[in-house]
Amino acid sequence: MTRIAIGTAIAALSAGIIAACSTDGAGTAPGTGLNSGNGLGAAAAACTPDVTAPSITSMAASPNTLWPPNHKFVPVTITTSVADNCDSAPRCAISSVSSNEPVNGLGDGDTSPDWQVTGASTLLLRAERSGRGTGRVYTIGSTCTDAAGNATVGYATVMVPHDHGAGNDDADDHDDDEGGEQGDS
Repeated sequence: MTRIAIGTAIAALSAGIIAACSTDGAGTAPGTGLNSGNGLGAAAAACTPDVTAPSITSMAASPNTLWPPNHKFVPVTITTSVADNCDSAPRCAISSVSSNEPVNGLGDGDTSPDWQVTGASTLLLRAERSGRGTGRVYTIGSTCTDAAGNATVGYATVMVPHDHGAGNDDADDHDDDEGGEQGDS
């Protein structure tokens, strides 16, 4: 059995001979047979580069439905639960926003922009959708990055439904379903 001192593990890392390590400190130095069971242990955990991206365990938008479709901005917060094998607090930030409908399309009021990112996990989304479609779906991407720069992206959706089903809560009972504004064609 060969033992390795922390200083030696640091030197081995600099020389590129420590190959891998898991969160429990198990690692190997190629050709040496060194691992957590025979002396490398925590030194390898501290010295081995982190090459694994964080894992997003859940991501949600609140609110996840915007109603009524009155063309106004609504504040939305993205909550992301993320885990990483080395970083206890990976950073997450909104990195993309898209919609299944054009920003200015027929029957949506022709207002733009339809979203504004206001913080790492907050944005404003416009409560509008085309009166001629089936409803708008916003897709918000959030990139989570650990201290080593490894990143992963997760997505949450926010809907602006065409209506609320039977009795659809359309304020003016017109077929435009635009929150009381006719003539937005």
